[in-house]
Amino acid sequence: MEMPWNRSGLRWPLAAAALLAGATVFAGSHETLAELTVAPTQAQTVLPAVSQGTPPVYPAEARQAGLQGRVLVRALVDSQGRVMQTELRQSSGHAVLDQAAMDTVRGWRFTPGTRHGVAESMWAMVPIRFSLDGKVAPAVQRTRAPFYPPEARQLGQQGRVVVRVLVDEQGKVAEAVVKESSGHPLLDQAALAAARGWSFTPGRRHGMPEAMWARVPIHFTLDPKAGR
Repeated sequence: MEMPWNRSGLRWPLAAAALLAGATVFAGSHETLAELTVAPTQAQTVLPAVSQGTPPVYPAEARQAGLQGRVLVRALVDSQGRVMQTELRQSSGHAVLDQAAMDTVRGWRFTPGTRHGVAESMWAMVPIRFSLDGKVAPAVQRTRAPFYPPEARQLGQQGRVVVRVLVDEQGKVAEAVVKESSGHPLLDQAALAAARGWSFTPGRRHGMPEAMWARVPIHFTLDPKAGR
């Protein structure tokens, strides 16, 4: 989930998906959300979701120095929803922001992910953007992993789809289009179908809900170990 935290003190909702989420959106751009990897073994998989926690603290020295950036934290969430391990997957370029993000995620509690209805430990990719401007993009609330079409598996089809979604003021997907094709219509359609069924917390501008676009990358792979 991309947890936007900005200088204006706007607080983000805590019910957000642990693998995909909203990012801070800058004027004229549509920032890409964290990529979701889909393998055949992920059928009937429900991703972990944040259930309790506090927002990141924007370090005072970082604000004074005008430091901004996106941190990608990888967190291992156990079957009880506890964070057992964290890794810095992608740095913001500023150690002070990286540390603030890591410290925050370690203290969160999650609704555990499930596979075939049974809770199990899962890794979650948690993007956190520190921004000094007041625009915050939508964040996924709760979702199932996309379905890997059996025919695509049989044909050995893999690829990356980028879906562009318009999230309205109520957090519903008003429109979804394929921005970048995997080269395989079966995978493109599976990604679209998944994205249309997700619910979001709406994007905000200066604290007010606003319809916004976001880009959701989904990677279909036949490697059962991918994304773990």
